[in-house]
Amino acid sequence: TGVLTVVADIDCDGPSRPDAIQSCGRIDCDPRWVNESFVPCSQTCGNGSQSRRVFCQQLLSTGIDVTVPDADCPTVSMPPRSQRCEERNCAAFWRITEFSECSLECGGGTRRRDVTCHQLMASGREELVTTDLCNPATMPVQIEDCNVRNCPPYWDMTQYDECTKECGRGTQHRTVYCQQIQNRGGLIPQVVDDDICIDFGLLRPADERRCQEIDCDPYWNSFSFNTCSRTCGNGEQMRVVRCEQVLGNSSTVIIADERCSVSTMPPRMRRCSQESCPAQWRADPFNPCSQTCGLGAQSRLVVCEQLQASGLVVDVNDFLCPADSKPVVIRTCSAVNCDPEWRALPYGECNVSCGGGIKTRHVICEQLLDSGVTIQVVESSCDILLRPDIQDNCGQVDCKPVWWSNPWQTCSRTW
Repeated sequence: TGVLTVVADIDCDGPSRPDAIQSCGRIDCDPRWVNESFVPCSQTCGNGSQSRRVFCQQLLSTGIDVTVPDADCPTVSMPPRSQRCEERNCAAFWRITEFSECSLECGGGTRRRDVTCHQLMASGREELVTTDLCNPATMPVQIEDCNVRNCPPYWDMTQYDECTKECGRGTQHRTVYCQQIQNRGGLIPQVVDDDICIDFGLLRPADERRCQEIDCDPYWNSFSFNTCSRTCGNGEQMRVVRCEQVLGNSSTVIIADERCSVSTMPPRMRRCSQESCPAQWRADPFNPCSQTCGLGAQSRLVVCEQLQASGLVVDVNDFLCPADSKPVVIRTCSAVNCDPEWRALPYGECNVSCGGGIKTRHVICEQLLDSGVTIQVVESSCDILLRPDIQDNCGQVDCKPVWWSNPWQTCSRTW
């Protein structure tokens, strides 16, 4: 139709497309101020401020913007870098000071701080206002607990009491106890178990100490009396009494009796059981045995006597003593077996009546034993030199004359 119409660029040959823009005025422009947008207001109320970036920029002949020093731009036309904003009163708020020092270092103290209601005005000045303008639900605490831990334990003690002795090393005692100011206990310490101080590493002080370490005066020390020497009849009791001294080191030593006062010496002996004893038999020793060997007899004196309360012994009637326990008066005795001895029996009849004969007897060796029995023993047991004769002459008188004839001779004839 011969009419030109505008079509899409893609319908034309791209490489042959003519330039749409060409440079011109190729000189640098004058520097100018460039500003960015303000940042949000620093406060939502109470006269805040906003800032923005403002800088000097120059468009070069090359078409590039570059930042140049602020001095290159006219000062009078410089846009403001900040401006006030939100110029209205803020809501009241609580303002707090720092807490004071804790009232106690341990054991549960308190610390305080000031809590006041303030408001930031539209003028930007903060003012103290009444507390009813602040939210009571968000009011910070003014007083709070602090140092609620238990205080370190410590040992406390009473004064030492009087010394137990005036000399010779006595002792003094005192009460030692563990104390601790505990949580919420205030300033009043509490007595606690000793283990709390010990576990804390505290060495327990001594609860006793020595005192009066000087020598004491000598004194008599008497022990208990022993058993009475008699149950009746004025006996005696003895005990040990000695002079002693307690030294300053508490040891006791025995010293000479002369160091103690004689006038205060306790008796070493006293009488006891001062009443008459029951009568009892007294037997003297036996007399010597009537025989030096074999079986003999011994006698002795046996009397009934009584020990009087005065200590004297007197003879009393025999009926006062128990008859069944009376000692024997005579007893047999035997020392040893007697030595064997010869015993000669009586001689027998003489073998003739006249003219001189002999008579004989038996001689035996005997021994008297300590039992009183005599036994015959072998003759070799007796002394042969002391053996009695076993025969003796007898009939030593003349006989009446009698005829005496010799035997007949042999016959004078054989026929």
